[in-house]
Amino acid sequence: MARPALSDAQLARQRRRLTAAALDLYRTRGYEAVTLRRVATRVRMSHVTPYRYFESKDELLAAMKADVFAKFAEHMRVAAESAVRPIDRLRRLYLSVFDFARRHPADYRLIFSLRQPLIARYPLLRAAWKDAADFVILTCQQAIDAGQLQGDATTWVHVAWSSIHGLLSLHVANLLILGRDFESLIEPVMQTLLPDATCSRRPSVTLNEELRE
Repeated sequence: MARPALSDAQLARQRRRLTAAALDLYRTRGYEAVTLRRVATRVRMSHVTPYRYFESKDELLAAMKADVFAKFAEHMRVAAESAVRPIDRLRRLYLSVFDFARRHPADYRLIFSLRQPLIARYPLLRAAWKDAADFVILTCQQAIDAGQLQGDATTWVHVAWSSIHGLLSLHVANLLILGRDFESLIEPVMQTLLPDATCSRRPSVTLNEELRE
């Protein structure tokens, strides 16, 4: 006898359960440890059952990345809301990327690793990525509209993302060996990207302290 079809709510609930288990497995054992069979074992179900919810490991990884992107976007929103001027909101947003990567290094590596599924194949991942990117572009556009930044918002966001991710990549790869460490390079990057931001970080103020102010 064929199994009864799952409702949309049941399907979504089980997908969330499996995705959460996969993320826990990734965070504790690494990228290569994530397989549908191991995830099934973790949630105590048959090793073939996850295939009712995910066609492949790539689809599962896309769901994991979508969850982390949502968490990442919320982290940026909370940081940006703590400032009043658009240029200062943008600064807090950029600083929050450094903060997220430092607090959640495994999650940051997951969403920005070189091993990426074809995003067009996975609507949930594409939507999560677009939501995060649109928020950054909007915040940048607000600074431009206020006369605090000049240029095209989308171009500025790509330049900023490249600079921030570049420093984070060097930090993660342990390649900051020329007399400057990660913490000391954050402010020069920020001053290059946003020289007119008034909440300029004082040397004695840590990243955590500025984001709390």
